[in-house]
Amino acid sequence: MKAPHSLDAERSVISQMLREGETIAGRVVGSLLDPRHFYAPAHKVIFQELYDSYYEDMPMDPLSIGERTSKKLAKVWSVEEAVAVERVREIATERLGGNVLDHAVLIKRKFDLRLLLDLTNQVQGEIEREDMNPEEIAGLASQGAMKIATDTLLTAEIVSFGDMGRRYYEQAVRAKSAYEKGIELGVRFGFNFIDDYTKGLRGTELYLGAGEPGVGKSAVFAKAGMRFAQRQLSKEKDTRIGTLMLSLEMGEEPTNMRLASAVSQVDGGKLREGRITDGELGTILREWGRRKDIPLFFNFASNARASQLRALVVEGIRRHNVGLVIIDHFRHFSMDHHYQNQLQEDEDKVKFLKESIAGDLGTAVICICHTTKGIGDSRNARPNLTHMRGSYQVAAAADFVSFVHQPFMYASDEARESGEVTESQMEMIWEKNRHGYKGIAPFEMEAARMDIKD
Repeated sequence: MKAPHSLDAERSVISQMLREGETIAGRVVGSLLDPRHFYAPAHKVIFQELYDSYYEDMPMDPLSIGERTSKKLAKVWSVEEAVAVERVREIATERLGGNVLDHAVLIKRKFDLRLLLDLTNQVQGEIEREDMNPEEIAGLASQGAMKIATDTLLTAEIVSFGDMGRRYYEQAVRAKSAYEKGIELGVRFGFNFIDDYTKGLRGTELYLGAGEPGVGKSAVFAKAGMRFAQRQLSKEKDTRIGTLMLSLEMGEEPTNMRLASAVSQVDGGKLREGRITDGELGTILREWGRRKDIPLFFNFASNARASQLRALVVEGIRRHNVGLVIIDHFRHFSMDHHYQNQLQEDEDKVKFLKESIAGDLGTAVICICHTTKGIGDSRNARPNLTHMRGSYQVAAAADFVSFVHQPFMYASDEARESGEVTESQMEMIWEKNRHGYKGIAPFEMEAARMDIKD
């Protein structure tokens, strides 16, 4: 099969960049097009020089680019260097028409198709050789396909200090542009007690949300996931980021009850008993209907294995553009083989979440965890990293660790009776943050109605 490519699209992009220089180069580079996506060797050489020139603030006119690429192009085209320079100038005069960004997308699409073709040939070769078992071949195909889909698997890449600087500059330019346009970067929930500390949870980051059993941590992160999903409705439909909630502990019926309470503010106890009026039932129907298109998706596979979790996330990315994964919770999934040592399994589980889900698939991951006993004996009766289940390696692998805490649980009778401390007063205690923001953020939560306020 002939390798997919579009020479016209490649020449169109290069021609417009040569003519318009920085005016158009920023838009093309911002589309994430890079030299490896080009099929024709000469086009790859010219675009590489344009790409480098843009970041190094070098002249991008046809003559300058032609002279700086003349030696390489002379070999590619088998011509004299002077002829190579003239050909670059000729390309600049071509006007093929069409939108340059549409052509950039087409170039990247053809590149991905070539990668898929190479992967198909590789899989076919392994099948014919029969050196690998079917499961290993399937794993090879799955990993290769996800690498193409997410473009984030860079485990075999060695990057120079100079390239790191250039990549950061690209990232900073995009971040600056997004900020100036009012575009939020990363996952923001509209809750200051989270957003002020993460500054936008990013793809590849792992956030462990811990707390004592019954403190309300599942409710907090369920509501946070809903808030993020609702905020996506302001975006064009094909650009919305999906949220996948893997409810490993709570089944569908109680989850639905919790969601109904969250959207309607009807007391969860009344919902559980069925003690609701026709008016309240109408409110639930109306409010749920208003949110029916939010990109929020669920799975209730209890006692799932790590490979099954990864497959669910992969499917969520493919079908729903999932960028945020919330796992409830850490103890309710297992690795694919048996461990004699629980601490070792915990360490491998958190590494799996960080590396195989967040890192490889490019998603932001929140995993809810229980704490151990003994919090009442700690300073101010507040949880800290020593109360995380498992070894210190569990917290070490995460980018963020925070604890949902209810001071009322440890308050004196006097403080409770005087109203100094109430059941609705909560704290988000930030114990680990790779970006340096640590502290205690207060908020209010009425668990019965899933009502949370900063």
